[in-house]
Amino acid sequence: MLRATFASVVLFSAASALAGAESILIDGSSTVYPISVAAAELYNAKTGIQIEVSVSGTTAGMRLFSTGKIPVAGASRPIRPEEISACSAIGLEFVELPIALDGLTIAVSAQNSFIDSFTMAELKKLWEPTSEVKSWNQVRASWPDAPIALFGASRDNGTFDYFTEVVNGKSRVIRETYTATVDPNVQVQGLVANANAQGFFGWSYYQQSSSVLKAVPIDNGHGPVAPTREHILDGSYAPFSRPLFLYVAKPALERPEIRGFLDSVLDHPKVIEDAGYVALDDRLESAIRKRLKDRVVGSAFANVTGHPKLGEIYLGGKTVPVTTNEAKNPVVTKVPEVVVPVVKAPAPTPITAAPASAITSAKPATPEPAISQEKTAVMAKATEVPKAPAKVNVSEAVAPVVAVSIAPAAPARALTPTDLERIRAASYSLARASLEKNPDLAELRKRSQAVRDLVEAAGAGVAP
Repeated sequence: MLRATFASVVLFSAASALAGAESILIDGSSTVYPISVAAAELYNAKTGIQIEVSVSGTTAGMRLFSTGKIPVAGASRPIRPEEISACSAIGLEFVELPIALDGLTIAVSAQNSFIDSFTMAELKKLWEPTSEVKSWNQVRASWPDAPIALFGASRDNGTFDYFTEVVNGKSRVIRETYTATVDPNVQVQGLVANANAQGFFGWSYYQQSSSVLKAVPIDNGHGPVAPTREHILDGSYAPFSRPLFLYVAKPALERPEIRGFLDSVLDHPKVIEDAGYVALDDRLESAIRKRLKDRVVGSAFANVTGHPKLGEIYLGGKTVPVTTNEAKNPVVTKVPEVVVPVVKAPAPTPITAAPASAITSAKPATPEPAISQEKTAVMAKATEVPKAPAKVNVSEAVAPVVAVSIAPAAPARALTPTDLERIRAASYSLARASLEKNPDLAELRKRSQAVRDLVEAAGAGVAP
């Protein structure tokens, strides 16, 4: 299985320059990221075409997509009405492509000996906005009086939207006290470090760490059901079975390299399975391939409520009308390219001590300002790499943009490949933002601070 370690990855070959093909830009969902990287590696190996895969979370990626800055976005939830409106505002038509099925996994440490299942009511008791639950015996009386540490997706993740909607009954509302991160690997490390912690992320991230994590079966009224391939595929792992998407700007389909890449994703279900997800069955795959061939625009989920099975949306005459804008062929603005070498990091560095603060604060569900003041401060609107859980509470003051310098003194421990990859990815994110036509100074400051924090954490010996 592909090890889903975060970085902005660029796959490049001189053959692409000789062929005159432009690079492909993909951004968005951290859940879809393992699929995008695996598919990009395969397509690059066959064609030599440059593919840039970044990760910023579904919501951040859709901001880039709906403003014409990237041609392809990964998403772990359907496009939202306000995102459709943003596309319409610039005359951007898009094609929606479900590419895989995921089981959003509710996980605890493998060292946890008392949690064997959750009911949906118990999850809501833990995660609802008014929750004041701090000890496990407040969730279930038979559980110990042990302090709870909660980890979860940030507000720029589609997983955050999906989880809050199905658990709390309304998207983007959640308790204020938990450690939020755009990077599921940070959650994994937090759970490994603390037997009393609980988190939620895509099935792929559980599978790659299944030796140190436990997936908790969910009782939705019909007995506990665990996230397995069979339960995700047949929908019995409800309500956490969900589709994963690639959204592509319709004008981008005029580019043969982008059309070829999307065909390649559908042609190779093994790539999806190896990335840790469930490939579509033959009927669904044929329906989605036809959707791509016919360039059917808009979202089939635009008028859908609840969480029906994917087959009910696309098969058997149950497909709902799509919603789209009628404007034709807008120009998709390209993001300036910064090519960096590919570095595949090993598994996350094991943690031997719990985070300094098991439960921290996250901002209420309101629109994010230009300079985010979210208390977790572990993500940015675009391709920012999160900090370690132990360093999530930082000052809201923003550092000026200056060159990052590393003190010559020897660090407390040797820099690991993971340290270097995270610093490189954060530096790349800063460089990419600085090359925008009209750079946002606040965004540059935020990304500069992210680089500083990663360098500081590595020098202090904090595990990434």
